[in-house]
Amino acid sequence: MQKNNFLLIGGNFINKGAEAMLLTVATHLQTTYPTARIYAICHPEEKEVAQRFGIIPLTVERSSLANFARKVVRKITQTFLGRKYPYADETPVAGVRSMLDCTAIIDVSGFAYHDGRGYQQPLETLKALAVYPNAKFYMMPQAWGPFNDSETAKNTKAMLERAAKFYVRDAVSEKYVAKLLQVDADTLQRKPDIAFNFGVLNSENTGHLQAFLPKGKKGTAYGISPNMRIFEKGPRDVMANPYGKLLVQLSLALLNKGGSVLLIPNEMRPGGGVTHPDDLQLCTQLYEAILQENPVLTEDQLQCPTTYMSAYEVKHIISHLDILIASRFHSLIFGLSQEIPCIAISWSHKYKELFKLFDQERYVVEEEDMELAKLLVLVGQLEDESSSVRATLQQRLPELQSGLKKVFEAI
Repeated sequence: MQKNNFLLIGGNFINKGAEAMLLTVATHLQTTYPTARIYAICHPEEKEVAQRFGIIPLTVERSSLANFARKVVRKITQTFLGRKYPYADETPVAGVRSMLDCTAIIDVSGFAYHDGRGYQQPLETLKALAVYPNAKFYMMPQAWGPFNDSETAKNTKAMLERAAKFYVRDAVSEKYVAKLLQVDADTLQRKPDIAFNFGVLNSENTGHLQAFLPKGKKGTAYGISPNMRIFEKGPRDVMANPYGKLLVQLSLALLNKGGSVLLIPNEMRPGGGVTHPDDLQLCTQLYEAILQENPVLTEDQLQCPTTYMSAYEVKHIISHLDILIASRFHSLIFGLSQEIPCIAISWSHKYKELFKLFDQERYVVEEEDMELAKLLVLVGQLEDESSSVRATLQQRLPELQSGLKKVFEAI
């Protein structure tokens, strides 16, 4: 039997959405091609996690001096050239070459190609493609654009022209890509996020998560999944930060309604996020601020994970909620895919487009409009409509999930 080598790019084991998409594709490949070697570009601290899932990690290794030099270059670029140096997940070219052969390169990104991310990310993808020019290149369904920056547009267009298959995830992305490629939007293939087909934990492996699950049925079990990237736009002090203060006040209001609150991180680094603040740190800060406001709260009322969790584990604890309020896209997919009524605090078009799949756009609050009173009104409405919302989710999900089969069959 021929041995296939596959390279997965755009995923990681820090962001649980990126992990879910990566593992959804990896599981399909491992099942379809049992002898295949699955490689993935990862961060150095993710090596052990990748290997645990049967994935061979390829990483960019740097000395502390090299990291310092990179920071200097970024600072010079921003200070003297007046341009922000774009963030990008680098391609470890030497590691990619070490594969020796590659059947296909599969991009599992969720939202990596747009002006906000910049011109460098498509160049990093093109670096991998240049190593194996004969490898098939597939881009899984993702959000795209806008592409008003000329360099970002040029590099993204070159990357898309190399793809054997690519998909847009929503109508807004469809318009951006159609304009970029100068094609009719109707010619593009639109498919939902592949994390809708992400698996669940075997019940035998969930015992260690019991501490984070709602205790009894004394009230509504609420989950709040915050976003460190939104929090970082304001002051570091939670109660001086508009977003942080809102989530604390929201949690206290939900607790006063007799419910329980579980803070759910979507981004967490193996070994901790000391140098790169993540959602696990933010959840801890929110937890401490809530307790400072109400010191008599018990573990039955307020919970916060303290250690790194896999995407499977995060999805499992979300399955036990009654309502999820999230600023993280894939926390919402973990909820919606398990028929959990959700409210989104949005920072991108992708949130409203996600909720349109279920006619739930009324439960999307834009970041600039986030107010406690507005959120509490939506929570009340969602509680009243909970049964009908669950019924809608139950009705729509099978079609979405079955529609993704053709995406995987194409690989």
